[in-house]
Amino acid sequence: MKNLITACFFFLALAANAQSLNEKGLYIDSEGNLFSGVITSLNNNVKLEMDVKDGIISGKATYFFASGKVMEAGMMANGSKDGQWTRYNENGMTSAIGFYAAAHGNEL
Repeated sequence: MKNLITACFFFLALAANAQSLNEKGLYIDSEGNLFSGVITSLNNNVKLEMDVKDGIISGKATYFFASGKVMEAGMMANGSKDGQWTRYNENGMTSAIGFYAAAHGNEL
């Protein structure tokens, strides 16, 4: 259930993003070039920051509560969660840790 909620926040945040996706699902800038940089989005009181390189989500990704405290953090590789992801409660205490393999998508 937590993964479903996280996935919903993730895709909602992507939809509100200033960069857009091209027909291949890659992030592009306003001139149509592949985007590289940090995407920041705020949607439904959840803030998302994630690294994008050459149009693909790769690198650090962090979700924040409306309070500004970290809700979940981990790494992305080729658009999928990769390695250890840590979820926190509103008090900043670790509430869950999951391990992902980018080759297997966003499933535990």
